[in-house]
Amino acid sequence: MNKATLQANARALFEYDLEQVQEDLEGSKKLTLRLERSYHDLMQRLAIVEGSSRTSIIRRALDHYSNQYPDQVLFPQAK
Repeated sequence: MNKATLQANARALFEYDLEQVQEDLEGSKKLTLRLERSYHDLMQRLAIVEGSSRTSIIRRALDHYSNQYPDQVLFPQAK
């Protein structure tokens, strides 16, 4: 990504973070996904192999993906 894109993304993340402070982050939220059949099939197969839920598969995938970024990137603090 170029510098302008990174700066725009950082601003968007700061704005999102400020909005979240005002909302209650406790509890669950519902997410509806439109996936190609192959992704849905893969998610179902992973859930069966692991003996877990599809929700658990998504959580683990997000955890794995987010580990590629330092906390300072995902959870910036205003200076």
